[in-house]
Amino acid sequence: MSLSKHSNPVWDDYCADPFVLKHDDLYYCYGTSGSHEQPGLNGRKFILLRSKDLVNWEQIGGALIPAKGNENGAHWAPEVAYANGKFWMYYSASQSGDDGDQHLRVAFASTPEGPFEDLGEMLPDEGFCIDPSPFQDPQSGKWYLYFCKDYFDGRVGSGTAVVELADDMQTTVGDLIPLVRADSDWQIYERNRFHMGQQWEAWHQ
Repeated sequence: MSLSKHSNPVWDDYCADPFVLKHDDLYYCYGTSGSHEQPGLNGRKFILLRSKDLVNWEQIGGALIPAKGNENGAHWAPEVAYANGKFWMYYSASQSGDDGDQHLRVAFASTPEGPFEDLGEMLPDEGFCIDPSPFQDPQSGKWYLYFCKDYFDGRVGSGTAVVELADDMQTTVGDLIPLVRADSDWQIYERNRFHMGQQWEAWHQ
C-alpha cells in the first residue's frame, strides 16, 4: 500500500478546535469560527468542512443556528455524536458575549451537514465549562460527556470532569464526577496580564 503525499496545512482558513466525524464514507470537520462574520457561514456558528480523504477539504457552510438572543455570543469547540438516528452537537457558548461566561449546550440535526438546532444548556448550575467531548462505552453502550470546568473550591483552577448522558442525549444522569484537578501550580500567569485583547486576573491551571 502506498501513501499519498500532501502538504500542510490541509485547510488554511480559520478553523480552531477541529473535530472530525466519519459518516457514510465522508469526513466532516466542525471547528470554532473566527467570528460570525467569517465568510461562508451564512450567519451560522462553527465552520463546517467535508472531505473524502482527510486531505482535500471543501467548506459547505456553517453548522449551527445559534440560540435566539445569543447570536453574538462566543461559541467554542464543537463535537458531534451520532445516536438515536440523529446527530448531536455539544459545544460551549457565552450568554452575553463575555468569554468568561461559557456554558455547555447541545444541538441536533438530521444530517451531519446540519443545520444544527440549539436545544439549550446542559448543566445550567455549573460555572465556566468548555470543550465537551461525547464518548460511548463500547461495552455498556452508555454515552458520557467529558469536559473542562473551573473549580472555585479548594485550589482554584481548571480541571476535567465527566457526566453520564441520558438516552435522549440531551440531559444528564447522576452527579458530575471530577476526574483531574490541579493540586499544585504547573503554570503561573502574571496577575492582570494582557492577553488576546483583554486583561485577565490571576488563574491556576
